[in-house]
Amino acid sequence: MSMSMVNRKLSVKKAFNKFNRCESGGVTVEFVVVLPSFLLFILGMIVTSLLIATISDVQQLASDMTRQSLTYVYDTPSEEQLCEKLEQNVQPMIASQLVFLNGENISDINCQLASDGRSSTVSVTYDLKNMVFMNFLSDLGWSKTTVTRQAVLML
Repeated sequence: MSMSMVNRKLSVKKAFNKFNRCESGGVTVEFVVVLPSFLLFILGMIVTSLLIATISDVQQLASDMTRQSLTYVYDTPSEEQLCEKLEQNVQPMIASQLVFLNGENISDINCQLASDGRSSTVSVTYDLKNMVFMNFLSDLGWSKTTVTRQAVLML
């Protein structure tokens, strides 16, 4: 074997080893691969937190309205009148204090009085369609657009 062939093999081997050890750009490629996954994970956590906070506020609204029904339960002879008074007098005040609720998205409020007069139940249905994160959730397959929560107060 000639000396030039040996030098050529050594130079090819050196070049391959140098290429194999070269990591410039490797961090960039890893960053480009990992960043979208990380951002999607963070966005998912934010959306989940907003959904949980909204559902919690709906439950808080139902609980507070049930507590406030005590002021009207003995003055109103029917469930319809009780619900009407709660919707007119109580719901706007409480909903305005809850951060994640929009009073316009409350689609239904149901009131029930026990036949023996010993309990009051208020059920609140909230429409999620106009929420910012619903587009993201619908893209992921979430089909539920309303949430209903209720509270019971034993008198």
